[in-house]
Amino acid sequence: MTNAGGHLPVHAVRALRQAQPGAQLFLIVRPHRGAAQHVFATRGVDRRPDSIGRAIPGAEVLVLREDGTEAATDEIGELVHRGPTVTLGYWNDPVRTGRGVPAAPAAAAGAPDRERVVFSGDLVKRDADGFLYYVSRRDG
Repeated sequence: MTNAGGHLPVHAVRALRQAQPGAQLFLIVRPHRGAAQHVFATRGVDRRPDSIGRAIPGAEVLVLREDGTEAATDEIGELVHRGPTVTLGYWNDPVRTGRGVPAAPAAAAGAPDRERVVFSGDLVKRDADGFLYYVSRRDG
């Protein structure tokens, strides 16, 4: 079973597990802009039913503070997606691209535009094992 697009409440995870104990449950989260599904939990969902998972292989998710630095373990920050499944921008719309899909934070000033990141607007925290937990939306 899959849940795609948003946080699934713990009571719903438990109800699904009770109704279908033999099913494999995939919790998938993806941002609103320009990235394929980057976060999922398959193993550990029963131990962490409130988690939205970890990054899929080949992708990276960052949890960034307002100043763009990496948040500490259990510190709330914005979920930022990075990797080969992130779009390079909005088609023929550099203004929206610059606002919603900026260059990667680690890119050197003036470097060629090789990579973009997606600021999801989701506020999350990451535990010591790398599992992410949804807190709220930046825009309310």
